[in-house]
Amino acid sequence: MLRAYGDDQVVVDALISGLPGQESQLLSALVAGPSPSADAVAMLAGATSKGRNPAQVQSIITLASNDAQPQAVRTALMSGLALGLQGGVGNSFGNVVAGGRAGGGIAGVTRRGGAVERLQLGAEPAALTRLAQGSGPAAENARQVLALLDWPGKPPPPAAPPRSPAEERLFAMGREIYNGSGACAGCHGPEGQGVERVGAKLAGSPFVVGAADVPIRILVNGKEGALGLMPPAGQGMNDEELAAVATYIRGGFGNTAAAVVPAQVKETRAAYAHRTTPWTEKELTVRRP
Repeated sequence: MLRAYGDDQVVVDALISGLPGQESQLLSALVAGPSPSADAVAMLAGATSKGRNPAQVQSIITLASNDAQPQAVRTALMSGLALGLQGGVGNSFGNVVAGGRAGGGIAGVTRRGGAVERLQLGAEPAALTRLAQGSGPAAENARQVLALLDWPGKPPPPAAPPRSPAEERLFAMGREIYNGSGACAGCHGPEGQGVERVGAKLAGSPFVVGAADVPIRILVNGKEGALGLMPPAGQGMNDEELAAVATYIRGGFGNTAAAVVPAQVKETRAAYAHRTTPWTEKELTVRRP
């Protein structure tokens, strides 16, 4: 039935919720068949990994690292794996996918403010590490999954440049806004890994760690992207609050970009005061003279 109705999320939800404990076997059978639905693959991968069983997670990694798999299937496997790992701590929804894809809550909302516990593997997932060293969507997805895993001897993430006491205060303020009143975590995840079909990943995003004016412009005016419209979340913030959020997302989640000070926010607001519509990704990636 998954092959016939794999693109119907209601049917897939019902099938998955009725097969507790069998998600892994069903996923393997689905991926082995012809033209599996990417939606069904992602939902099953999420439901499987939500149980945080290292052996089952490793089996998904093996499937996702297989070059013989179609790119869409590999992407779906890693996307579902990341969602499941993010939703696997701190709630009692059972084997359902975070983000509501198979009945669960949106990652970062049901556990707002809580850190995601990384899953401990017995050894480095070497195939996934090699994939993450490349470029393109598959490599980006692999890096997203690796950020949610630990294993003996895993190198620590690169250290962020030291912050001054003033920057540290902004960082702490930004973390509080991100996880609290700003509701940023509800769309982008408590670890900045994004929520499928809801919010983009902030960890490693060039729109976050590039030129400091870019995240300011997005927060003030919003952005059109692959997931639709990001609203102007920072429009109601003063310069210090917006600088704090920008500092937190540029220095958190493994990002190591420089802090943003309120004066930069004030200058950027003035420079683009004429702007009344959301930015497009093309506009944000064009280098200014």
